[in-house]
Amino acid sequence: MLVPVEVESGVAEQPIGWDEIICGARNRARAAFESGDCVLAVGIEDGLVRLTDEAETKSQGPGPETFYNVGCAWLTDGGREGHGFSSGFAYPPGCLEPAIRGQAPIGDLFDELWRGHRGGSSGPARGAASGRQGGNIGMLTQGRLDRSAYGAQAVICALVPFLHTDLYD
Repeated sequence: MLVPVEVESGVAEQPIGWDEIICGARNRARAAFESGDCVLAVGIEDGLVRLTDEAETKSQGPGPETFYNVGCAWLTDGGREGHGFSSGFAYPPGCLEPAIRGQAPIGDLFDELWRGHRGGSSGPARGAASGRQGGNIGMLTQGRLDRSAYGAQAVICALVPFLHTDLYD
């Protein structure tokens, strides 16, 4: 049985960088484990990571096209821990730039951009909040990948050390 528990991540509302994303997921998992009687706790944190090579950085500086949203899941049973990641995707520059510069929550920025979107008619209804219709990734992929499946990638990858204790202990 799954029991959701609301716990703090201990990182910025809009995590930027691998360290913040991983730390937020780890903090959530450990706090969830300590909050009650459970066998396994899961913490999930999404954030923006910069993927670029040094030559590009030196010549052009960081641009929005070098940032991707990635999710991390951290699992703990109180002793063993594992973590994994989801696939990454790029947000449109119109909402990405304010998130990078001011660490404004990308979900709010995306909702605002999406409501003003006048593009094609396929996919989830324009004007819907990103928390519905499969999340931001669901809206951007026109339902081909929803938030649940996106998060599941990270959770499944985090399970690996629990499934193969003979290889990881």
